[in-house]
Amino acid sequence: MLICSINVGVVNHTRESPTLIPYPSFEAHQYEAGSVPEIISPFRIRVDRCERLWVLDTGFTDILQNPEQEAPPALLVYDLKNDRLLRKFVIPEDQKTHDSLFANIALEDYSCEDTFAYLGDLGGPGLVVYSWKSRKSWLVKHRFFQPDPQSEEFNVSGISFHWTDGLFGMSIAPSNDGYSVMYFHPLSSTMEYSVSTKILRDPERANSPDNFKEFRALGSRGHNGQSSVSFLDPNTGVLFYALTNLNAIACWKPRNTFTLHQQGFIYQNSITMVFPNDLKIDQNGNIWVLSDRLPTFMYARLDPEDYNFRILMGSAKEAIRDTKGEKNDTMGKSESSIPGFENFPGREAKVKTGYAYLEGRRQVDGAEDLWRIGNSLYDLEGFAKFHPGGAEWIRLTKGTDITELFQTHHLTDKATKLLPKYFIREAVVPRKLPLTFEPNGFFSTFKRRALEALKDVNFHQPSTKTNLIADFLFTSSLIFSILTAYTQSYLMIVFTGILLAWTAISGHNYLHMKDNFRMYYFDLSTMSSKDWRITHAMSHHMYPNTLWDYEIYAFEPFIHWLPDPKKSLVMTFVSQLMSPIIWALVFYEQAIKRYYSVFFEYKTFEIRDAIPFFLPVLMSFFTPNFFTAVKLWLLIIMATSFIFSIIGFNAAHHHPDIFHDGDIYRDDYDWGVLELDAVRERKVIDDSDFLVLTNFGLHGLHHLLPTVDHSYLPLCVNAFEQTCKEFGIGIEKFTQWELIKGQFKQLAHRDFYSSPSGCRSKRGGNAEPSNWGLNAGR
Repeated sequence: MLICSINVGVVNHTRESPTLIPYPSFEAHQYEAGSVPEIISPFRIRVDRCERLWVLDTGFTDILQNPEQEAPPALLVYDLKNDRLLRKFVIPEDQKTHDSLFANIALEDYSCEDTFAYLGDLGGPGLVVYSWKSRKSWLVKHRFFQPDPQSEEFNVSGISFHWTDGLFGMSIAPSNDGYSVMYFHPLSSTMEYSVSTKILRDPERANSPDNFKEFRALGSRGHNGQSSVSFLDPNTGVLFYALTNLNAIACWKPRNTFTLHQQGFIYQNSITMVFPNDLKIDQNGNIWVLSDRLPTFMYARLDPEDYNFRILMGSAKEAIRDTKGEKNDTMGKSESSIPGFENFPGREAKVKTGYAYLEGRRQVDGAEDLWRIGNSLYDLEGFAKFHPGGAEWIRLTKGTDITELFQTHHLTDKATKLLPKYFIREAVVPRKLPLTFEPNGFFSTFKRRALEALKDVNFHQPSTKTNLIADFLFTSSLIFSILTAYTQSYLMIVFTGILLAWTAISGHNYLHMKDNFRMYYFDLSTMSSKDWRITHAMSHHMYPNTLWDYEIYAFEPFIHWLPDPKKSLVMTFVSQLMSPIIWALVFYEQAIKRYYSVFFEYKTFEIRDAIPFFLPVLMSFFTPNFFTAVKLWLLIIMATSFIFSIIGFNAAHHHPDIFHDGDIYRDDYDWGVLELDAVRERKVIDDSDFLVLTNFGLHGLHHLLPTVDHSYLPLCVNAFEQTCKEFGIGIEKFTQWELIKGQFKQLAHRDFYSSPSGCRSKRGGNAEPSNWGLNAGR
């Protein structure tokens, strides 16, 4: 009887042993006269995103008793669409040793034409890197690949043995520089290590003594923490690994430190998980584990009447629930009402800036140092200088998912028609966020109607009326600043603060649009038009009142709007009491962050970064000395900050009847519906063009049409009301006083409320257990 070493089994709902079908054919495993079969003895296989099966064949037979090298170790690659052998690559003699045993493979498959395979040699020990594009390989050596003499004793379910195996577990995690981080460990070790594939892909750098420091020791899994295989789930960002001595699968989130405190078990069983020998996660987020009782087979005797080989499967997301893989001790809140919004790295930054927000997006968006729209990747580098909205929008968003920005910033289909020219490839990891733009969904329907409503105006440009109001406010701010300097009157400081706050808010209208000089009116306030394009236009506007909303997390823990049962009465009272003080200090805090980013993050000083100092310089011509001008200017900024904040914090988003992340959310993930769930329009304010421009008016419409000038928004009211009625979206308005009271009530909001119709609960019930133990075999 011929036993085939690669087989296909049909997965269904049975727990019985499946029928095994030889892959790619029975003949591929047959010995012909005078020749060896196509496949001899593979240890591990991997499937890439290009529908290719990569088989790492050791070339050994009878490896446990009388090993014989019937053929050199080789890498075989099959096309899963037709089961044809695409390529066979024999590992060169100078890249292996007499003790070599290639037991594991990891793939970096961002590009089908430029895929890299990492072949682990536990006996060498070493790492062979193979380039599909160049058809070449090279050997990488490092002391971290070596076994640890103190971790060579194993005991699995009462069977003790001594192994000296080197490099074994390898997992690839995409990074934001076009490369990946490879997490790895020897089998005979309790340590975990990492290195960038940027180093591994370069044969000279990989083995240079100067780059040994690029290999990092992350930490230990503790006593008896030897691990065989590992796999990093791109959906949850969690590294899963098998603990051989403990009959367990554990997890760790790479953004945490690799300590025992930050690691957790997801499954442990002394019957079904005896020696987990392979582990993978599929594109649907299911974790698959093979346990095969290998030590029993090698050093004792398998019971033919028992189940010895098991394939276990469960949801990776459910598996990490309530473990260290799900939680992050550095975050005040990590679980979201909406799938995909949890655990945003930007919330963890020591200094919460726009730059840190973008870096956080690059970590989770799977854009691979390109621009992601949906599940496609584009290279817009060359297009940036031709972008009608200005190059800044393109350059800032490199390496991020711009799906929401693209859909909402382009009312016509001109941009969509341009995209194919810049297409590179499909993304490796699924899109993190579930927000949709279905053609017949709420937002797409409204956008078509809004485009029709705006057909008689040039909505790509601001209106003359808006320009005149903004210019008047800017000029008035300068005049009153001079009057303040001349009179040194506190009353003048208040008037100037009001005018400057209105000027900044009107400047906000322009920073949403293509580059223009009026958007720099905003910079007079000390806040940055560049940073607000990130924190406001890219973060708050796209994901209002969620964990990804910078304007939610930037003020935590002092101002905490999200519902949280941990809020105490004292904490709530202090937050409410401190709010007016914080309003007066916001611009100072924003100025500090602005210049921190300028000098330490962007490391570029732009002309706009000098604009905040224009007012004190101007005022110094009308004061006895420069110090007096600075003092008066700081007081103006405090007044401006207070006025701006009391308007902004109470404009539209915070009230117990408005959705905040943590409230139970509806089933409809249409982007436009989320916008309206997180906002309310206001009476009186929305009826005046001046108040709309200076008080963040027509807020819901502005969120849906961020690039449309405020004075054109009334043209879209009928389309808005018609679409809301059609989709059952409430459009009731609040008074300004109701929103002010509601904002303070929201600070005390502890319970989880339901969103409007069609709610589904994410809390309050027990999750269904993972379906571990799907298939079993004797």
